[in-house]
Amino acid sequence: MRLEAGTRTGSISTGLQARIYDPLWLLARQWQVGEFQGEDNGSPAQACFQAESAQLTRFQAGAIAPKTMVKAAPYAAEIPLETLVEHERIRPDAGSQTMTGEKLRLAVDGGMYFLRLLDQQSTSQNYRDAFIRKYALPPLTEADRSTLDGDSLSFLGVMIGRVPDGRRLYSSLAPAANGVITIPPDLKVAPGDFAEVRQAIQLWRQWYETFFSEPQVDDSCWLPERMEYAFSVAARLTDGEVPLTAAEYYEGHLDWYDFDLNPKVSLGARNDNAITQVKQTLVPAPVTYRGMPAQRFWEFEDARVDFGAVKAGPEELARMLLVEFAVSYGNDWFVIPLELSVGSVCRPRSLVVTNTFGERFLIRSAHDAGEPFSSWRM
Repeated sequence: MRLEAGTRTGSISTGLQARIYDPLWLLARQWQVGEFQGEDNGSPAQACFQAESAQLTRFQAGAIAPKTMVKAAPYAAEIPLETLVEHERIRPDAGSQTMTGEKLRLAVDGGMYFLRLLDQQSTSQNYRDAFIRKYALPPLTEADRSTLDGDSLSFLGVMIGRVPDGRRLYSSLAPAANGVITIPPDLKVAPGDFAEVRQAIQLWRQWYETFFSEPQVDDSCWLPERMEYAFSVAARLTDGEVPLTAAEYYEGHLDWYDFDLNPKVSLGARNDNAITQVKQTLVPAPVTYRGMPAQRFWEFEDARVDFGAVKAGPEELARMLLVEFAVSYGNDWFVIPLELSVGSVCRPRSLVVTNTFGERFLIRSAHDAGEPFSSWRM
């Protein structure tokens, strides 16, 4: 049974005044409905959680058809999934005939940074002019000028002849098969300065290669016809492979709700071994969110959230359940602050909750119940 206050008229001014004409009557009503009878209900005081966690080990770019079995590329959590999904070719190629203003600026920035690293070396003489002459930025053609904006034209007009071309530096000063960088003779670097110049080149190449995350192959997650990304990942738990597909990811921040379990495909993670057993004892904390019901009568909720303004039709059951939870039952829930590794999946095995009376309750997984939950009727 639940008592809810209501108004007989459209005005709520009288109800907001919350006048109390007979406090004794309120106490009598509390006695009548049994609010003075104690209930042996304890609050959660401790939670023992056991699960198994596995790192994602496979990544497949693009949409994937049902019943597909592939050996997907290995995935390491050092690179965020958002970066792996959205990255594109950024660094300009030395032989490219058409260049955007952004890529030409990157070629200039790369040359300027190389000169800074070169100046930091203790060489017997200055080699800035030698590198600028050999790897100079080419003059802009009429085709280049027709595609560049005014700011880029002004910037390049100042920089041409003053900095080397980062594209040409990267393609020409590559290490040989033995890992040694060959310094061209026409730079006229003194033999005693070879080590310092090579050091500057190595530092610059390392910076240039890691400044952007770029795809190693041409596989793209972008679906131009839908203006969305699609990709799949997989991990292996003790009972088999767990393939997950994000078919409608837009951009920004990936979260668990972007993925769907896709048991009809296999990404080749069946033999991967990255399983970790998780066993933690935690203290449950009450769920809090903006706009939730306040604890005290005269305490105002967060005005930035108005659950009463949510419109829901008779057929929108999910929205009505969400609002009902937020305004009536939200402060009855607890959350367990469980920390897991980034880029991993977790399968709970058991949850034992101990309340303030010392009673222990085993919370079973809905997946392990075997039969559908039968308390709901429509």
